[in-house]
Amino acid sequence: MGIAEFGGNGSVNWHVDTRNAKPGTCGGVRDPERGIHRQYGVEHAPKGANFKIAIQMPKGEAKQRLLKELQRAADQKDSFTLTVPILRGQHEQIVIRWPSGNGRSPGR
Repeated sequence: MGIAEFGGNGSVNWHVDTRNAKPGTCGGVRDPERGIHRQYGVEHAPKGANFKIAIQMPKGEAKQRLLKELQRAADQKDSFTLTVPILRGQHEQIVIRWPSGNGRSPGR
């Protein structure tokens, strides 16, 4: 299973773990002109696999705003965006999991 975890502690923390990364596809590049650092990779996944996304709910008014946004998202047809407040000290606030494949590219 692959997993990516995102959270906050004054800054945003992240890590990605994979078991079947496609050789030669993982790395990172810094683009000073755009002011970004991009990390990337490819992991084999079974055909028809799904992402499983877990989000730690904020409290109070932030929770109510997120719930309203989730309701609006449920009414969308193709895609949606959620605004999730970064919670301090929650390094696993947003967790995305997916099943790892058998090391073969899809369709092979």
